[in-house]
Amino acid sequence: PARWKARFGSVTFNQYAVDWPWAGMNELGLVGAGLMMRWAEYSEPGQQPSVFILQWLQYQLDRFSSVSEVIAHVSEIRIRPVSPKSGVHYFFCDRSGDAAVVDIIDGKINVYHGDSLPVQVMANDPYASSLVYLKRIKGFGGTLPISYSNLSNDRFVRAADGIRKFSPKNFPEAIDTAFDVLDTMAMKSHPRISTQWQIVFALKENQIYYRTRSDSTRRDIDMGMLDFSCSDSIRIRE
Repeated sequence: PARWKARFGSVTFNQYAVDWPWAGMNELGLVGAGLMMRWAEYSEPGQQPSVFILQWLQYQLDRFSSVSEVIAHVSEIRIRPVSPKSGVHYFFCDRSGDAAVVDIIDGKINVYHGDSLPVQVMANDPYASSLVYLKRIKGFGGTLPISYSNLSNDRFVRAADGIRKFSPKNFPEAIDTAFDVLDTMAMKSHPRISTQWQIVFALKENQIYYRTRSDSTRRDIDMGMLDFSCSDSIRIRE
């Protein structure tokens, strides 16, 4: 197992346990998020230190301050799945506006960044196949209409369309619009895998806004009000 000391504190959203986040932002404004992707296949065990799929995301938030740093160290530790059918891919962004998607397929790390990331969106399919599907849609080079199904690629298209139209007049409207885009992607009618939370990271303002399926009230976290020194203990909000 990999061992490390955190350089930065972070606020994370965890389904299973501390240090197993699905999304989070560290104190310098690096944001990371993971989504299930059943096509993910990780490298075989070897001498390289390893962590589980969600711990890998915590490692990035603990150690790095920018997308470029994450990319530079992306193969530093190996990811091991919890079970053969569990797979995750990752989205990163920072205060400069830089972003990247990290897919791991057939044991190979694929980083989409810069020109290879023309749309800064991710759903539950591999980024490359989602991009191929997007090009078939009207307004993105194709002729097909936008679909409102629960399929991953259709949700990818709706997010891309929301980002393309994103032009708020002020900060409050930007937050409202971001939640509206998330609403277009939400899975609300599926009996087992409905969307459980929606999170908006306002990187430059150092704020986090979120709401959950059980409580639709919008809540916020001011990162500037938190003490990330080692003398403070971990705080958990359930």
